[in-house]
Amino acid sequence: MKAKTIGQVAKSSGVSERTLRYYEELGILMPERTAAGYRVYREADERRLAQIMAMRRCGLPLTTIGHLVKDPAADIHAPLGPIFAHCARKGNPLRPPRKGHWRLLNRWKGSRV
Repeated sequence: MKAKTIGQVAKSSGVSERTLRYYEELGILMPERTAAGYRVYREADERRLAQIMAMRRCGLPLTTIGHLVKDPAADIHAPLGPIFAHCARKGNPLRPPRKGHWRLLNRWKGSRV
């Protein structure tokens, strides 16, 4: 797959360029850089972004996502239970992830970047 610019990834994912830069600042999405300093997003980066987006939709805060990304032994499912329980108690409309989200989350371990 051809490498993409930050603008192309923003457009295809629906995530703003600013958010992509913020994810990089947090260390949860680390695209390569060209010699001129431009970000280059590969297929693995786009998969990681999709996983980050799925975790956000599940209600995980970015700090938790950061820990999961940085710890190869992390169990991605462990933080979800308390979040769903808390939302249920508060009457929050947050719903458990759809099948597609679970598929991305379950593939998390096998696609560490």
